[in-house]
Amino acid sequence: MKKKIHTFGYAYLKMMYNKLVFRINKMFIDDTFSTLSKSKQIKLLNKLATTAKQIGCFDLKQATKIALLGLGISFTGNVFAQNPTFVQKTGSDNPFDGVNFTSVSAPSFADLDGDGDLDACVGESSGKVILFQNIGTANTPLLTNIGNIVSTLDAGLTFPTFVDIDNDGDKDAYVFGSHYEYNSVSGKMDENRSLMYYPNNGTVNIPNFDNTPNSTIGETVNNSSTSYYPAFVDIDNDGDKDLFMGLSDGSFSFYKNNGTASNPNLVETNTHPLSGVNAGFVIAPVFVDFDQDGDQDLVVGDYYGGLKYYKNTGNASNANFELQSGVDNPFDGLNFTMLSTPTFADIDGDGDQDLFVGEYSGKISYFENSPVLTGLENNVNSNLFSLYPNPATDKLNIRLQELSSGSVSILDMNGNVLKSQQLNGLESTISTSNLVNGTYLVKISVENNSSTKLLTILK
Repeated sequence: MKKKIHTFGYAYLKMMYNKLVFRINKMFIDDTFSTLSKSKQIKLLNKLATTAKQIGCFDLKQATKIALLGLGISFTGNVFAQNPTFVQKTGSDNPFDGVNFTSVSAPSFADLDGDGDLDACVGESSGKVILFQNIGTANTPLLTNIGNIVSTLDAGLTFPTFVDIDNDGDKDAYVFGSHYEYNSVSGKMDENRSLMYYPNNGTVNIPNFDNTPNSTIGETVNNSSTSYYPAFVDIDNDGDKDLFMGLSDGSFSFYKNNGTASNPNLVETNTHPLSGVNAGFVIAPVFVDFDQDGDQDLVVGDYYGGLKYYKNTGNASNANFELQSGVDNPFDGLNFTMLSTPTFADIDGDGDQDLFVGEYSGKISYFENSPVLTGLENNVNSNLFSLYPNPATDKLNIRLQELSSGSVSILDMNGNVLKSQQLNGLESTISTSNLVNGTYLVKISVENNSSTKLLTILK
């Protein structure tokens, strides 16, 4: 039976958000949330916050914060600020578990059969591009080897990427190939490199890649002595795909699309956002909106097996890339054998981009994107205090369950402290006369304990 195709539009995301809120609130009422492990609690809350962020509605964000409070979770600062953290998954948690190529692996993802989940294609050292169809789901992938999809390519190393270059609704294939041939004149082996275009003459549901590759769209980069890895991206936000090539010397060549989304015309130009940037030796670039700010960031693999991260500090129309290091590079410390080839895909359908890395050894490593919600903290004791009246007008009374020294703070829904004072015995009063009507947070901190409750001001 053919899998259902989901349209991830606003209505669908809002429905998912409402289902998550209902599910979490029910777990709270049934007292089953506390029985989950810490990691499962955080994963569920991350999913809730990610969905709300995708919708982008401030009222929904506030509702999410209220849901978090209902679950005994308080926060400081912006609960939706995310620090991407990549956690390596091995064994059966890696969709490529048990798959290993003889030498070199270069993964790429696209929904090639139009069933709503991501399929994988892997370039390797014998001139083949192997299709792994996802017969699982968008949330639980199950990759099965279908075989080579570019059987006429005469190449050694192959590096595939997929893009709808002609805007006909299906993904076309670009494959950069590199192989050696004996030169009878010089008596040496010459390396030939070319970027070949395989138009998809099938449909969204049934791909059919022309096995007579067409070099017309990519002819300007054919037989380049320094080209290595292709990366398509709409870098100038004009609605069509431009092309960057990672080069052997660590620099980038750029082919601006002077055509349209349906009729591309890639023309090499020396003026581009990565002009003057050197990312290493034999580099493999990939573009991804890493920090979810609406523009494309850059991650680069290289010959020595590392991963560099260039944050786009510009915008979607005027990119400006700045190299990040140390704690600002989430890939700091990761190293692979040689020829690291990164790619990103939301393989588990949770709304963020996970990382796959191919390398010279032929294996493919998988790192799940596990975003951390900043400013969250557990309420150790949600019954630490009570407050009245609620709704309040000009003053609020706080009653502790046990006599303790500490402080009380009133915060807005973004976590900004508006008022704060020391507690005075079991009963304390704090003025709310300067607060306007709305919803606030009241946080009590005593010794090594804290708790947060909602407060409504209604005058």
